[in-house]
Amino acid sequence: MAKLIFFLAVQILLLAAVSSTGDDGENFARTIDRKLLGLHKKEKLTHFKVYWQDILSGPNPTSIMIQPPVTNTSYFGAISMIDNALTAKIPINSTLLGQAQGFYAGAAQKELGFFIPNRRLIRKYAKTAELWV
Repeated sequence: MAKLIFFLAVQILLLAAVSSTGDDGENFARTIDRKLLGLHKKEKLTHFKVYWQDILSGPNPTSIMIQPPVTNTSYFGAISMIDNALTAKIPINSTLLGQAQGFYAGAAQKELGFFIPNRRLIRKYAKTAELWV
């Protein structure tokens, strides 16, 4: 299971690196034009760019398996709790923007599929942003 979580963390990190605009990391949030998305409601949309720091081992891991998978051939039934830092840049010691707290649960028996509910607290804003992935 640790290999799977490591694989997912690497994939998220690579996706974030590929989609990076190369800015200084200070502008992690920007407003999105609703009309470009075909939306006409009055709500304000914001695009956040943060890096999810998932530490799997060492003296202070941020992701810990609390239930191993049911079988060795599938990750179905595995559950890991997380309390990950959200940072402005890829290095773990870059500006801390918030925390992502929740769990991963292996939800598919015949393919790789996860249920990942989590709560993301963006510290720069006065309130929490509840995001479900």
